[in-house]
Amino acid sequence: MSENREYVSRSDELGNIHISGEVLASIAAAAALEVEGVSGLSANLGSDIAELLSNKKNLTKGVHIQVEDEQVTVELAVLMSYGHTIPEVGRAVQDAVKSSVESMTGLTVAAVNVGVGLAKEGKKVLLIDADPQGDLTTYLGYFDGDNLEVTLADLMQKVIRDEPMTAGVGILHQKEGVDLVPSNLDLSAMEVSLVNAMSRERILHIYLDKVRENYDYVIIDCMPSLGMLTINALTAADKVIIPVQAQYLPAKGMTQLLKTISRVQRNTNPALRISGILLTLVDGRTNLAKEVRNVIKSTYSSKIKLFQTEIPVAVSTAESPSQGESIFEYDAKSPVCKAYEKLAKEVSHGEKERTRNESCLAR
Repeated sequence: MSENREYVSRSDELGNIHISGEVLASIAAAAALEVEGVSGLSANLGSDIAELLSNKKNLTKGVHIQVEDEQVTVELAVLMSYGHTIPEVGRAVQDAVKSSVESMTGLTVAAVNVGVGLAKEGKKVLLIDADPQGDLTTYLGYFDGDNLEVTLADLMQKVIRDEPMTAGVGILHQKEGVDLVPSNLDLSAMEVSLVNAMSRERILHIYLDKVRENYDYVIIDCMPSLGMLTINALTAADKVIIPVQAQYLPAKGMTQLLKTISRVQRNTNPALRISGILLTLVDGRTNLAKEVRNVIKSTYSSKIKLFQTEIPVAVSTAESPSQGESIFEYDAKSPVCKAYEKLAKEVSHGEKERTRNESCLAR
């Protein structure tokens, strides 16, 4: 294993992209810890683990990264909970780590950074983690999701049962100026609970009615699927920002999402609008990014705004979650940070323009 802190993940005629071993270890550790049956990681893989752990918050203990011929090997020492079988948990860990290391998706990162960006603009922002994986919760520094006193699942259950609820209960106040309704794996059971619930598409909407007047913006981070939780989010929302990675398959998946949004507009939320499409993980040097941008423009720009701001691909985007910090706190001078600052201004300016236009129409 090389002792260098950077590892080549891809090379072509355009040059090399280097990702530090600590970043790869953080991504792998976070993915492994989300697997059911994994209770923790154990740092017993070798003497160079100590080097990997230096200046880190123990998130990467038990993770050993090796790179050879541009191929990444991840070794993990996992602690298993009683009652789970080793082969099943092992396969699940392999799949989760492989998927996370290869994809490094930008959906949740966009949510937290847009929220912090708006907060820095002087806005009061509430973030809702509507993903059972709890990535947004983790990104904001709450690594032990299982020990949260109140989560979104608890709040939605109270609505379903028509139980009294104190406004503001369960909302966490994060150091960077945003508030958070956190989530963990308990939310995955909500899909089942919603099946027989009265007004099942409006449960999240009913909860937000109790708190939304305290905020300028409420940002809901959705799971990457179109189940009842996502329907609830769309029913509760006024506007939708659609983050799309500058890659072929994510762009292709927009068709189904737009159909779902259209169905929600017809049936449960006629006022729902699409604020725009946000391109993320953009590598401006590649032809693929340019092709995806052109396809989205030609296909959707006549009906849907394409944000002028684009979020570039950068290692710091993957590093910041392991520190429980937004990109603003982690690397304020990075191009990604500047892009999110620009996006926050674009979103805020768009709202002012819309309000002004509606005022003119009312006259």
